[in-house]
Amino acid sequence: MAAVVDVQLPGGRTAAAVAAGAYHTCAVLSDRTAICWGWNFYGELGRDSTAAVCGSGGGGCMSGLATIFLGAGAAVVAIAAGGLHTCAIVASGATKCWGLNNNGQLGIGSTADQGDSAGEMAALAALTLPGGAVCGQVRRLVGMEWWAVGTVCGGGEVMRAADVVCMPPRLLLPALY
Repeated sequence: MAAVVDVQLPGGRTAAAVAAGAYHTCAVLSDRTAICWGWNFYGELGRDSTAAVCGSGGGGCMSGLATIFLGAGAAVVAIAAGGLHTCAIVASGATKCWGLNNNGQLGIGSTADQGDSAGEMAALAALTLPGGAVCGQVRRLVGMEWWAVGTVCGGGEVMRAADVVCMPPRLLLPALY
């Protein structure tokens, strides 16, 4: 078995939180910025392109990695990676999502992918969620595996309905508030 190797984050920063999607990984850094790396089929890295970052596993690929632009001075407090999309919550409470949107999973009122073309991240609108809720995925047990089948949003308290769990933003990363 190969040895586990530490991920060398840019600028000597450390990760406060990490999320992994199907082919990409994202981190909230100690300075409350966020980065994503890996394959980038639909803009899920938030780089206004579909170019992969560290997709070939080359050494040193993280050293010059730029942070994701989520608005001037936006401090990231939480990040979640779906299969081929990503969402982040910033300190103002705004939720922004980017990447694959073929089923409307970004919650923007269309099925247009976001973050895959120039200027899209700067123009990325915050989602309007009821009661300040955070989106969660509906999961169903199929055989011995959980399958994500959709995204839902709920109110401000922790709720458990069917296979859905929604929670207020302050439950995510209390150390960053």
